[in-house]
Amino acid sequence: MLAPIPLTGHSYKLASQLSAQRLVNIYPEPAPPDATRAKTGFWLRPTPGAIAWATVGQGPIRGAFPFKGKLFVVSGGEFYKVDSTGSAVLLGNVPLGTGLARFSASETELVVTVGSGGYYTDGNTFQAITDTDFPGAALSAFYLGRFVSIDPNTQRFRWSDQYDASSWQGLDFASAELESDQVKAIAVNGQVLWFFGEHGTETWGPGTSADIPFVRYSNNYLERGIDAPMSLHEANGVLHWLADDGRVYRIGQGIERISTLAMEQAIAGYSKTSDAIATSYVWNGEHFYYLTFPTAGVTWGFGTTVGEWHERESGIGTAAARWRYNTAFRAFGQWMVGDSLSGRIDVLSGVSEAGNLSNRTWTLPEINNNRQRFTCWEIQLDMEVGQGLNDDAPKVMHDWSKDGGKTWSKERQLSLGKQGQYEGRVRSLQLGQARTLVNRFRMTDEVEATVFGAYADVEGATS
Repeated sequence: MLAPIPLTGHSYKLASQLSAQRLVNIYPEPAPPDATRAKTGFWLRPTPGAIAWATVGQGPIRGAFPFKGKLFVVSGGEFYKVDSTGSAVLLGNVPLGTGLARFSASETELVVTVGSGGYYTDGNTFQAITDTDFPGAALSAFYLGRFVSIDPNTQRFRWSDQYDASSWQGLDFASAELESDQVKAIAVNGQVLWFFGEHGTETWGPGTSADIPFVRYSNNYLERGIDAPMSLHEANGVLHWLADDGRVYRIGQGIERISTLAMEQAIAGYSKTSDAIATSYVWNGEHFYYLTFPTAGVTWGFGTTVGEWHERESGIGTAAARWRYNTAFRAFGQWMVGDSLSGRIDVLSGVSEAGNLSNRTWTLPEINNNRQRFTCWEIQLDMEVGQGLNDDAPKVMHDWSKDGGKTWSKERQLSLGKQGQYEGRVRSLQLGQARTLVNRFRMTDEVEATVFGAYADVEGATS
């Protein structure tokens, strides 16, 4: 008799193999209250792919920002203005490299920081900030009519004249000095200016005069710093970042740890974490925060409403690697992404990435019988079927493990049915005897098949 198996709601694979649950390129979405097919309160949906939109320069795409009805893009060592048709005009040059650019904007000017250089545009011209009182900028923000930048490798930050990115005064600076560490990142959130140091974070607000435009909030100090400056990103209205203790946090009503123990174990094993980068987008009503570790070649994604993690990969099989996109942004009424491997800008859509297929993998929770042997006669998935194209039937690959995810069986191909075959069942029969059983499924076909549930027919087992 078939009995429900809970769907996996997160990626949670411990090094000890106590848990082998993973979600790769697929994420949990809360089901409506009347959705009877979702036995665990949510279903699994594929992460979006992307279709090619424009090629801007040689790449990589290091950042993009919508401003005055255009899209401004840093591609490789060049700065472009792009219109709604994808036509790009070169405005100037920035230092070569692969590090991301950051943007801050007033109504009339857009400031770009790349490396330690600062640049600005009014939408038509592009210039370096050459004021002798501007020593360079690690990162910048726009707050209360002024551009605010971090002096590289110091505790200091400084601010421009009002609404003028080109003009800076030598005495217009202050220090974030509640900790004796360097300021690494800056952000504006909740009408507050945030300064993230190596070991602590402090906040500043409106000052008392034009000479003192900002003051420190001494009662709003966080005893957590930042490991990777480019991991700081706003998603669903709150800041997320990789902290100095190797955990991921967000700030809502207070500071909240959102990384899991398994994720933290994985991060601790990466050879470099300070180069982590982050971006975010909205898809099907969910706000996602993505954290990529370029050196480790790994991308983690967090659904800010559901509060669960999944993984993102580009490519198939042994060629699979980190999610290839550096940055996501909304422009011209659609969500776009910038490629880390070329000058391509794509639009989120479908499930493949500009025609390149990727794995979608989900692993179900373990079935067990208190280490006593049981027999599994059938595993069945409740999925969207009958979506085949060109008279082809999409396939789901199924394998399983009887040792907690250390080794796996050979894969089986399960059919999702040809176009219009809506009554088909996705079944895998005769899995044999085991003391523990973990089932894993994988898809590469270009169909957006939602997983509603899973069922097992076993004798003498519990899950």
